[in-house]
Amino acid sequence: MTDRPNPRPGLTRFNLDDDISPPTPAQRAVAKVEAERIGFIPERSRASPRPPARPAVFTTNFHIRTTAEDRARFDDFAWRHRITKGEALTRILDLALAAEEN
Repeated sequence: MTDRPNPRPGLTRFNLDDDISPPTPAQRAVAKVEAERIGFIPERSRASPRPPARPAVFTTNFHIRTTAEDRARFDDFAWRHRITKGEALTRILDLALAAEEN
């Protein structure tokens, strides 16, 4: 332990354990064997495998100036239909092109 005074009384000093040496490789091996014997499973081996990444569909940025009200309407449209904003834009364009043909 260190014999330096605590400059901040009332706060924990984490350097009080500085004289404790880290475990040796032999101690680590014994601890690992003992942990496996009693059934301890490390967090890393318990984690479920990551699902495969979804391929990106909407990869191009599109910036447009609009009023706050139109932006709110667009966001609300996408939210109500539970679709991405890219899918919402695709649907709106499809509807506009269909109306243009008629």
